[in-house]
Amino acid sequence: MITAPLNDHACLGPITDIVRTLVADRDPELLALARELGTPAATIRWMRSLPQRDDTGEPDDGPRVDACSPPQRLRLPAPDPNCLERSSLFCVLAEFLDPRATRRLATIDTPVGRHTLPVENNAPVVLDPRVPRNCAQSGVDVLAATPAPADLAGCTSWVCRVAVEPAHKLPGGPRRLRNAQTALAAMAQGQPITSKLAEDVATVLALAAREAPQWGPAGVGVVERVAQAVLDLERAVGRCGGSPRDEDAPAHRNAVELRVGRYRLRPAIPQALGAALRALGVVGLEAGTAVARVKLAMLGVTPGVLGILESELNKDGMTLGPLTKPPPPSHSIAALTKDALVARHLERAGAA
Repeated sequence: MITAPLNDHACLGPITDIVRTLVADRDPELLALARELGTPAATIRWMRSLPQRDDTGEPDDGPRVDACSPPQRLRLPAPDPNCLERSSLFCVLAEFLDPRATRRLATIDTPVGRHTLPVENNAPVVLDPRVPRNCAQSGVDVLAATPAPADLAGCTSWVCRVAVEPAHKLPGGPRRLRNAQTALAAMAQGQPITSKLAEDVATVLALAAREAPQWGPAGVGVVERVAQAVLDLERAVGRCGGSPRDEDAPAHRNAVELRVGRYRLRPAIPQALGAALRALGVVGLEAGTAVARVKLAMLGVTPGVLGILESELNKDGMTLGPLTKPPPPSHSIAALTKDALVARHLERAGAA
């Protein structure tokens, strides 16, 4: 069933009427195309494979829907559709193939501008491969005023769902996601995170934290609630002392540097590794100091030597700061922080 658009009624309303008419009249060309494709899923795959041709507003590039401002091109079918044409065509074809679902059109804001897409049973149908799924889902959720989950089980499920898209772009990401789903589901039932799954949980929380701002403060709050629940459970079973926050820590944690008196050393993070970490949004203080430890070890400055150097510097009122702080045990809650996770992987990789 095709219902009224989710928003932008002045433009999408008349287009919805056109789509409904094509379905009611059982347009022969579109009906034949639907039968050739066979299923809505196959229709989505086919439409994602089509090249894109944006609507530049040329009057002769039509037909056009004048109710929209500016008038929008609407060719059904089109060999090179824009987002409006993809969405409208999908609604017609999918209605022929499965009329039980509820479908409607919506226009959302994306980092690259306004984008029209179909919404099926309250979920976005992503027909343009350039649009991230989380971007589409968050846009629809905001328009529909979809409430954030209120219970812990719902929050952990939401966190894992939001982490799906970025996790599939990482080596081993799907496996980490599966492990984290299992661990977080058990955590919601009162079972602490096991040490062997701590890194997978940390990875998923970091990915979800990166994506959550697209849902606004409510999305950020969901991730924070799950992280706090993990922390509270770890403290309850006595595996975490809960170190207090250092009030003197610098506000900009990405400004990683080693200070010895008036000299400063900024650890060199390899370009490829740095790009990957920036993409995850997890480069921070501990990650940088991990690189510094490895580089100093290559020069023969071992952790023991660092301890001696720290003692001597302390006599003159100086300190190596976090560089002398050992990495947290893998089974501790501190190991679940984004920086500690990256630091551990950098040290294993030799920061090469």
